[in-house]
Amino acid sequence: MMLACVGISHHTAPPGMIEEVFFSEAEVRSLLPELKSLGISEGVIFSSSSRTELYAYSDQVDLLADSLIYFLRKKKSIEARVPAANFFSLNGSIVAEHLLNVATGLDSMIVGDNGVLTKIRSGFEMANQTGVAGPIMKRLFDMALKCSQKTCDTTSISEGAISVSSAAVELAQHIFDDLKRKTILIVGSGETVQQMGLSLKERGIGAFYVTHNSAEKAEILARTLGGMTIPFDAFRERLSGVDIVLSSLQSAPFILSKQNIKDAERGRTRGTLLLMDLGMPRNIDPFATELEQVFLYDLDTLTILVGENISRRRAEIPRVQAIVTGELARLQRSGKPWDLLMQPRT
Repeated sequence: MMLACVGISHHTAPPGMIEEVFFSEAEVRSLLPELKSLGISEGVIFSSSSRTELYAYSDQVDLLADSLIYFLRKKKSIEARVPAANFFSLNGSIVAEHLLNVATGLDSMIVGDNGVLTKIRSGFEMANQTGVAGPIMKRLFDMALKCSQKTCDTTSISEGAISVSSAAVELAQHIFDDLKRKTILIVGSGETVQQMGLSLKERGIGAFYVTHNSAEKAEILARTLGGMTIPFDAFRERLSGVDIVLSSLQSAPFILSKQNIKDAERGRTRGTLLLMDLGMPRNIDPFATELEQVFLYDLDTLTILVGENISRRRAEIPRVQAIVTGELARLQRSGKPWDLLMQPRT
């Protein structure tokens, strides 16, 4: 009997190569029945933007990692572009430990990022539905999902924003109780502001306005977010009617002065004004913080917040490792076939 895992991730390959090995859910579903031809009794495949992994169990033959890796490469027709050397292979107890580390975010590029969990769950469900996941895979993946849930319930390893855009959204949610009644003005159109805009849209923010010194760029982002554009030379006059300003333009400082904001405050009836300055150089006069009910966060502040969150996540690693160790010990004590499968093969 043998338990094995092969795959590709940020540990073994650059992002471009990992993307080459990505399998859509439809592709995964079509591959699963073919696993039997490799001597696999049970198997699960999951694929995300950061990794693709094949878990395999055989009750009759010793599985060869080279053949499993070749199978994945051949199915994506990438033999010439992604060398076998960029894949990893594991067996025995290391397979179970690896899956738990992936599911809990310990193995992620940014510790605690468990975005791959949905892919793990859907990969197992597809294998189960097609009859490729038997009792071994069911026990293994059930343990991984439960371990991930226990980690989320008892530790803070996945808490806190880990990107500037997510930190900005987190602050907005903290300052405003109900985003559905709020209006945002976006000045600029870069990737970070677009990500933040999409995140706020998912959270149901009330309305979007977009302005840019390029009317075409403003129109593109407004369509993406389902918002409206404002002429760049007139956006300052609209400040009194918005709750959040997100600015990210490469322009001479400052496109918003303290006086601009002070003038807007005279006709303002909306209470708190949140300013997010992601511009380089700064777009908003830092003296705006002297005004009542005005919160201003710049790129440096948000970057520090992200760094603090990552440090707090790293501090949780020993607690998560203890949970993983405990689950593995319980698995090995459960008796056959796990007492045999949890022994590494050489």
